[in-house]
Amino acid sequence: MSAVRPPTTRPGSVTVVVVLTWLVAFLSIVAGVVMLVTPDDLLAEAGISAGDAAVYSWVEIVFGVITALVAIGLSHGNSFSRLLVTLLMALRAAATLWVVIAWWGTAGTWSALLSGLFAVLVIAMLWNARANAFFAGH
Repeated sequence: MSAVRPPTTRPGSVTVVVVLTWLVAFLSIVAGVVMLVTPDDLLAEAGISAGDAAVYSWVEIVFGVITALVAIGLSHGNSFSRLLVTLLMALRAAATLWVVIAWWGTAGTWSALLSGLFAVLVIAMLWNARANAFFAGH
């Protein structure tokens, strides 16, 4: 009979990643909805076209919903969820670069930078030694 492996407790770094992932999901959804309902004249004053705002809004909302769903699996030590969160955060960082370059100096620049910083933080904490041990145990 094989020995039963005791359950691996989730390290604090993974718990922080789960919280940050939920925060990124929430901020993405809120940012997308806010920009989606922002009047065109206000967008124009900020230097953002209505078409660009609509695309960015839906990308934000989709990223947010997917990130929230995957955060559930991540909190349970699911390695596939870890990979998906890493991928989503990498895409978030890439989207941040696009927004910063395309909309430099507009209101969208700072919210994108904040979102991008959260994404980089999530990736760094998700791949430390204790997190690796937690995911290897599941």
